[in-house]
Amino acid sequence: MPTDELERGLESGSLLVATSHDSVVGFAMAREQDGNFHLTVMAVHPDHGNRGFGRKLVLAIIDEAARRRLSGVTLTTFEDLPWNASFYRSAGFRVLSDEELSSALRESLTHEKRLGMVSRVAMRYAIAI
Repeated sequence: MPTDELERGLESGSLLVATSHDSVVGFAMAREQDGNFHLTVMAVHPDHGNRGFGRKLVLAIIDEAARRRLSGVTLTTFEDLPWNASFYRSAGFRVLSDEELSSALRESLTHEKRLGMVSRVAMRYAIAI
């Protein structure tokens, strides 16, 4: 990711980092979109995978969305990869139907498909406000 984009995320409170022994091992970044906090990117270094860092980042994104009084968290991800949609389902997200897609989510999925990313879905975690 471009450094300036990360800096903007840090300044706006939409970039969250996971650390282990004072080293950054992962990050997540979101932006407000359609009354939700849209998770644009999340990554955990492979050497630190399967240790709960990704789950903690997702939970922190949900907490930040609630703090901002947003109605939920949205994202797009691969439906068929085991560490993608199934991971988010286990955290309480659900796949959105075509009828539920906002224009922004529909545009994201269309753009991703044009880039060759097939079997992508939009998901949402609802926050009770």
